[in-house]
Amino acid sequence: MDTQNKKKKPLLYVQQSNLPSPSTSMQSTYSSKNEVEKEENEVITNASIDEKGMVEEKGEDVQQVLEEYEESHSESEQGFKRVKSFKDMNVQERIDYLLHFPKQLPPVPCLFISDDKHIRGFIELKQGNELMIKTLSGSMQTIHIHSIKSIKMVGFR
Repeated sequence: MDTQNKKKKPLLYVQQSNLPSPSTSMQSTYSSKNEVEKEENEVITNASIDEKGMVEEKGEDVQQVLEEYEESHSESEQGFKRVKSFKDMNVQERIDYLLHFPKQLPPVPCLFISDDKHIRGFIELKQGNELMIKTLSGSMQTIHIHSIKSIKMVGFR
């Protein structure tokens, strides 16, 4: 019975680290239907209707306010900006697209066609008028932008 009454010592000791606590990124902006309704009410309060049903101005041009409101909301309601198809882009647009390809996605292998060579790989970086391309074998090659005739997405083969 003596063993049951004795307190046991901890079996595992955890040493606390001296690392700083991680920083968290939280959402900083939001939009809600209440804000949209509030903006609509502001537009309505800036104008009044006379007995004939005509809109009278109150310090602002109502038509201009309505147009600005529609422009600002039509852009935000569309969500993503429509992007041209890769096939419809010229060489410079394709280079810009590949340089600014989303970092969340894996890079897309392309075939870079110039007058004297064909290179299959990924754009690593742009230095002036030259592109550094990492080939599928892992080596780096340089190609002058003005010598590129075409860029085609080829995928992994």
